[in-house]
Amino acid sequence: HEVEQRKKKLRHADRAERKAAVRAVRAEREQNQQIEIADFVIRELNLYLDTHPDDREAFETLQKCIRLSAEGRKRYVEQYGPISLRDLESSDVYDWLNAPWPWQQEGEGK
Repeated sequence: HEVEQRKKKLRHADRAERKAAVRAVRAEREQNQQIEIADFVIRELNLYLDTHPDDREAFETLQKCIRLSAEGRKRYVEQYGPISLRDLESSDVYDWLNAPWPWQQEGEGK
């Protein structure tokens, strides 16, 4: 009976760990997706403003998206590591290859 209770506790702990890991992966993906969305809007507004340079509202939206992208990127890099080589600007070491790739679980080798 005691062995069955221990097994049940282990299964419950494993399930809780898996749920926590899934939540962490979802949070990282969501944060990355927000950066990608802002960057997409930046590129689109850039193209639009090339032909409509006097559109003040579009220019202000561009500036807002640039700020949002920079802030999101900074938070992401601090929490998860570099997105691109440019994110190593303020790093003390070259750790580009040390962080897990998006398709890897943390702790897996490359």
